[in-house]
Amino acid sequence: MKSLGVPDTYLHGRALARDLVDMETGEVLASANEEVTKDLLEKFREIGVESFEIIYTNDLDKGPISPIPCARTTQSQLLRLRSKSIA
Repeated sequence: MKSLGVPDTYLHGRALARDLVDMETGEVLASANEEVTKDLLEKFREIGVESFEIIYTNDLDKGPISPIPCARTTQSQLLRLRSKSIA
């Protein structure tokens, strides 16, 4: 399975996994880690966005001690985070 249709309420409060860019103009329509809101979904529908990716975080990985890095973390930062979480 590569995609899954979900109700709007499932998306509210989630974070975008990647920048959403208009391929014709290069304009960034929404940034990675931006919260998906009702207004943002309406904007996506108005401009014809058919799909986008969100970051899935389960209830166990939320909070200040979460080892999950943000989408803009560099590879070297990710390696440091992994080594800290293993130690």
